Amino acid sequence: MDSLSRADDLPSSPWATRFPLSGTTFTWEKTNHSSLAPKHPTITNPKYYDQTPIFSRSDLPQALTDEDRLFTTERSQKNYLLGLQTWEAAALNHYARFSPDSILSGGYQPSDRNTAGLASRISQQLPSAVRPGFQITRGIQTIEDTNFATYMRERIQVNEEKWFPFLHKHRWFDWEEVRPSGVKDWSVDDPQLWDFLSVSLELVNRILLALINDRHHGAYWSDFVDVFGLPPSPNDSVLLSYRMERKISKYRGVPCEWHHINTHTRPEWRDRLNMLMERVIWGFREQSGAEATTHATVIVDNKMESEYKAIILMSTTTLETAINGNGTLGEVCMAQVDTALTIMHEIMHAIGIARYKDDDYEGNCLNRERSGIMAPEPFLNGTGVAETGHYMDQVYFGGTKCLAPIAREDAVPPIVFAIKEFPWLGCSGRAAPRSRHLKLDAVDTVHHVPLTWVSKMLSEHFWKDPQYPRKSDNYFHRNALYSSETPHKSPEAMASEPQSLEGLTYSYPDDALVVATWKERHRLWKQFRHGWYDRAKGEWEASPWHNIGGRRRCEEFAAAHRKRDLMECTRIANRLISGVQWQQNQSRFMNNMPSSTHKNPNWAWHAVGLLMMASLPIQTSSMMRGTRGKQYVYRTLTPSKAAASEGNIKAVTVPALIEPNDPIKSLDPNQFYEQMRKNGLKADFDQLDTLSLIDTMLELIASKRGVIHGKFMLAIMKAKEKLQAERTALRANYPGGSDTTKWASKWHFQIPPYDKNCHRWFGNRWARVPRSETLFN
Repeated sequence: MDSLSRADDLPSSPWATRFPLSGTTFTWEKTNHSSLAPKHPTITNPKYYDQTPIFSRSDLPQALTDEDRLFTTERSQKNYLLGLQTWEAAALNHYARFSPDSILSGGYQPSDRNTAGLASRISQQLPSAVRPGFQITRGIQTIEDTNFATYMRERIQVNEEKWFPFLHKHRWFDWEEVRPSGVKDWSVDDPQLWDFLSVSLELVNRILLALINDRHHGAYWSDFVDVFGLPPSPNDSVLLSYRMERKISKYRGVPCEWHHINTHTRPEWRDRLNMLMERVIWGFREQSGAEATTHATVIVDNKMESEYKAIILMSTTTLETAINGNGTLGEVCMAQVDTALTIMHEIMHAIGIARYKDDDYEGNCLNRERSGIMAPEPFLNGTGVAETGHYMDQVYFGGTKCLAPIAREDAVPPIVFAIKEFPWLGCSGRAAPRSRHLKLDAVDTVHHVPLTWVSKMLSEHFWKDPQYPRKSDNYFHRNALYSSETPHKSPEAMASEPQSLEGLTYSYPDDALVVATWKERHRLWKQFRHGWYDRAKGEWEASPWHNIGGRRRCEEFAAAHRKRDLMECTRIANRLISGVQWQQNQSRFMNNMPSSTHKNPNWAWHAVGLLMMASLPIQTSSMMRGTRGKQYVYRTLTPSKAAASEGNIKAVTVPALIEPNDPIKSLDPNQFYEQMRKNGLKADFDQLDTLSLIDTMLELIASKRGVIHGKFMLAIMKAKEKLQAERTALRANYPGGSDTTKWASKWHFQIPPYDKNCHRWFGNRWARVPRSETLFN
């Protein structure tokens, strides 16, 4: 690889063109490539990548650089696809099913482009818009076209008259997005956009009807200290399920005061939901950030307290991908269900806002004197994280849905549909003290969902099938087939593994179909890679080259060094130096050093971090820069034609607090630890002292009979010698320690090409170790 970053002045491969994500793009042979592209076996088509590999010796790695590129891209895939390889995702997306009689290709197979013999008989009664942005022409069609026609015929039929009123078209407002290329209008008056949105809203309506029997109420946490312990904050509240109410009553030995909740009829609960959401409106927002946001303040005529209780703004990211007309059947279905579940998530937030503003309901035990204009979101049953959308996702769907790869800067097609169990490490919001995700042994669990379930949610047959009278059971009838369980301490996502289906309450015919496809795909890949892959991967993972983050940091450091950005350079250097826990204690540091029985490549990146620090001025003072505090942004939306026709004729302004583009960053003065000869922090040091630590570390590794990669060591020593000569000259020319304030002329270190050869200190030199004698076999 020439670089792990995109070069704007170079052409892009088909994969890098379809998936133009900065984090998955690298350059090689003067071309931008995508790490999402499967290699060895190589699949060149970024749309029809559900392929059976054909064995060819020419497609085997021909050089070590090929192996490095393979394993680097696979690691990137696993991180960006939440534990999957691209070819594994293709197996999960192999089939779509909309009825027992229609098992279709997901749209990723090369054969989908072939002519379908019966396609000329497509019914003239079918809608002409087979997919968003695509007009079907009469005559001979492809298999892909006929499958889209089946999708149109058998998917849920949109009937807006039966929707909850708050979902109707007239509740949507327009938004103008200003882009470098011009202004783009986002409006439900656009037939193409509404065709897509209306299907997702139809699905939302059906999901809400299926969930209508779920009832909850809210109160202050402090009222339940005897049950949940002390609250994280004095005015925190809790949302209690009826089941939890019964447990609390039993615990306290008092009658449950909420038994009457179960006596309400379904129509009464539908009316209640309509009442809460009757003044909630919808609109659009820019692509950056969350997939949607819900806002409690809607300004009309400069009045903060307007007639609207809340507004839900949908990000245009998924919408733009879905309506561009170039998606596969699977990509359209994933975008459709993802949008529906995003809307469900935001409705949960909107209900909470509306309930707080609706003081007449007996279950609303909060007050403005204590909680202010808008109460913080409650904790569900006194645990987890106070984020209503996410924990209701967990209750209803088994977690929060996620499309991968996640697109922050560009709209890209989805490869993976996943459900992520909540709460997870790093999720935003206030956490209850006993939350499971805060425990040291906690894991983040991601379920990779096959296209068969996604398409089932969109099928009219499922919603009418008497075999499943309770549609919301088992997370809308989804078994966890493949899951990635990543410990919090892991630096990367764990591979997705098959889950046992034994003893499950529900059994679905599609599950066996998916499992068989997965097993066959793994068999083919294992056959193609037999005899070389496992050993080569083990050797690469035991080398410094496997640290993709370290390799990226080197490129970032070089760019920051050219700009003389001391703060960014120091941040990167500290990050690499601390990889061996040198600031902790001598014992932990020693555990990160290679020995005769322990192989650890972290020493190399520690050495690179020391080189970085020796390239910088010594930082003796704390540093800080950026903008302090959040900033208000104001989005103005205007009525759509449908909204205006119902009397919503005024523009609305939505204020939102956002993080500044340059948030406050701070760094402490440089610190110097000499854990090899002394145990702890050294006060007085300069860049030459920092470089000497590299020599001391290599002496330590030699004494411990450690095995290291010779090429990487030579690259480190070459840069060290150049820096040492430069720093020695600076010391001679700038007396009194003033040399420590100077920058090195350039960043001298370059990552060498991948090499497997390992060396051990023998006698008076580093000698190559035969592969048969290393522990990498």
